[in-house]
Amino acid sequence: PEEQHHLERRIIKTFGLAEAAVDERLADIDLKSLGVDIGFYPNFPEIQIVLAIRDADEAKAKRNLELAEGHVVNRLKEHIFGFDQDTLEGVCAALLTAKKLTLAAAESCTGGLLTDRLTDIPGSSVYLDRGVVTYSNQSKTDLLGVPPEILNEFGAVSAETARLMAEGVRKLGKTDIGISTTGIAGPAGGTEKKPVGTVFMALADNDKTYCRQYRYRWDRRRIKIITTQAVLLMLKRYLKGELTDE
Repeated sequence: PEEQHHLERRIIKTFGLAEAAVDERLADIDLKSLGVDIGFYPNFPEIQIVLAIRDADEAKAKRNLELAEGHVVNRLKEHIFGFDQDTLEGVCAALLTAKKLTLAAAESCTGGLLTDRLTDIPGSSVYLDRGVVTYSNQSKTDLLGVPPEILNEFGAVSAETARLMAEGVRKLGKTDIGISTTGIAGPAGGTEKKPVGTVFMALADNDKTYCRQYRYRWDRRRIKIITTQAVLLMLKRYLKGELTDE
């Protein structure tokens, strides 16, 4: 009926869970009693959850949508990075700006894509000092000071190298934070120990260096995209005081 045409919508953006896992976590939530419809929309590399309600009573619609959102957030909180028009790079930009922190990035497998995303935000010069693409082993040594013996012993794609890259670019830029990516984007170059899709990323500040390892099963382009998403999520968690040694 016409009088029920007041529409309220909320988009909840998640990263790090497959669609089936999102579905499973939300399976027993009863949003129908609130009159709220729920839909999942994969938008690589994220999954968006859309809540919608139509009601003649605007205040009731807003209230019920808020209740529904609370239920969803409760189930997925560590995987939620934003709402509605938010982007992960935009969320990081706002946090960096508010905290007056500066950042430098050293990229290997992502080939500049991380810095590209960081500079998509107007005013990024406030927090971003530099991004360097150190693709070869030689460049990791020349620009970031990663010792050749580390590269020889552990390889360019290793926790040791990722950590030294983040620390090295931070020193180079004299910034508060350094972040790095190194991995095997494929389709060739994988080994039994480090198959294609093996990625390391690190974040260094004045006191500590955090490192994460992931293994992705995507094509080359998607591995690059998902790696930038994972390192931006790591940065967001750090900026919110939620990053831990795994």
